[in-house]
Amino acid sequence: MISTVYITDFISLLILGWIFIFNKRLRHSKRLDDRCFKRLGFTMILVMVLDAIAYYGNTYIYDTLGFKVVLLADDIVPIVYIINCLNWVKFIDAVVNNDEKGLKDRYRLSILPIIFLVFLAGIEKVISNLDNEHVLLLYTLVYAFTSGGTSIFYMFKGYHIARKYQKEIKNPFLLRLDIFIVPWVIGMFSMKINMDHLCQAIGLLLTFWYVNKRYEFFDKYNVFYNEHFVDYLDKYDKKHGINGGYAIILYSEDEDVLSETIEKSVTRENIVVRTDEDYFIIYTHIRLKSAIQLMIITIQDAASKIHPDINIEAQFLLLSEGEGVIELTNRLKARLTAYDRLSHM
Repeated sequence: MISTVYITDFISLLILGWIFIFNKRLRHSKRLDDRCFKRLGFTMILVMVLDAIAYYGNTYIYDTLGFKVVLLADDIVPIVYIINCLNWVKFIDAVVNNDEKGLKDRYRLSILPIIFLVFLAGIEKVISNLDNEHVLLLYTLVYAFTSGGTSIFYMFKGYHIARKYQKEIKNPFLLRLDIFIVPWVIGMFSMKINMDHLCQAIGLLLTFWYVNKRYEFFDKYNVFYNEHFVDYLDKYDKKHGINGGYAIILYSEDEDVLSETIEKSVTRENIVVRTDEDYFIIYTHIRLKSAIQLMIITIQDAASKIHPDINIEAQFLLLSEGEGVIELTNRLKARLTAYDRLSHM
């Protein structure tokens, strides 16, 4: 009779294969959050494979070289599972903050519990040979606390980041990653009936639906938003209201240099849209004219360091009271077009 382990793992692998193999845009995306999502999928597949090897070995193989491999897989599973939970938190963090350097800084100490677990796994045989029940009990408690406690900590941290972001909604993209974590938690408490991998795969599938939906709002390079997002932003503004300020429109024939500069210079509190005409529109909360002029100068100076002869056309307008985002965008485009026409007369 086929064990439920293999049935649930097979279904889980089908789900993960559909997510990561057949979605071309996700496969080729260079976005930070997409890279973190792919790492999350890889470690999850690794957990399932190692778990299946360990289960098969503990059930069917004894006193062979294969059994030693199985024991090794059994020791590695909790470590890879923690890495998987860590990748989940990093993915949520990447979605919310989109800050690669900050991501590395925030999780630079995350390797410590993993190293400690490796150490505990390494001394397990030594502890077993001591034949001391109290020492063995202490070892088991420390191992369980480190493994289970770290996993739960990462789960709650991911939930906290997602919930906090959804409440603040500084960047009005309805992020509901907090509910996607529920199948993961259910999975943690369903290991005895071998449903943990399937629950986690479903959690990843729900997350993927969110990831996939974002693509309709991204430009062709998956870096900035596209004009579909302007419509979304306009509807959101009319329904909830946004703290609107100045908006800037920028254009250059060296759009690759301008794109690179904006990506590095503009903070996440601002929303950047790249239109089909390769105009770059930055929506800000800034209402001080001198501050918006300084932002434009900063972008122009940064672009000049990459390409000294670059020419950037820039215009800015303040969101008027009662004006929608679409109306502001159209005014910006018209102003830049008029400026360009005058400059060529």
